[in-house]
Amino acid sequence: MAKITINGKEVTMEELTKDEIIYRNFSGLGGEYNAEGKRNFNVVIRDEDVADELRNLGFRIKPKKNEEGAYTLKIHVNFSSKFPPDVTYILGNKKIEVDEENAYLLDKKIPECVDLRFIGYKSKKSRDNFLDAYLDVLFFEAKRDLLYEKHADIIEEDDENPVD
Repeated sequence: MAKITINGKEVTMEELTKDEIIYRNFSGLGGEYNAEGKRNFNVVIRDEDVADELRNLGFRIKPKKNEEGAYTLKIHVNFSSKFPPDVTYILGNKKIEVDEENAYLLDKKIPECVDLRFIGYKSKKSRDNFLDAYLDVLFFEAKRDLLYEKHADIIEEDDENPVD
């Protein structure tokens, strides 16, 4: 279970697993549930007290379908804001800074462990009283596979996307 620290409207979640970071759309692809260009993902909260605390702060916490006692929170990712999130993709000993161009990596790889911080923000355009959660910092450690392990030593250090 994730470790969650709440400091006002700033929330840190550590050691999220693949089952706790869901509906990933870092690339902003449009579809049935997402408008084109809108980057986001959901986190699963399995602690009733934490869900209540976030709800009391103003975050829109929803019950997770098909899992009693679990809740979800959508986190928005805005690389074009004045304060874009710091996002790091980790595969073994490789660290890649993530931006709009390579954010798709986070959609297609299986996370081993994810640490993140988001901040609650009340939009002036919002028609409701909920806070929107915006990503501030994210470390996404991808699950390594046997083939990558076998050939990891031949990847060039200056290769722009060694895990593409």
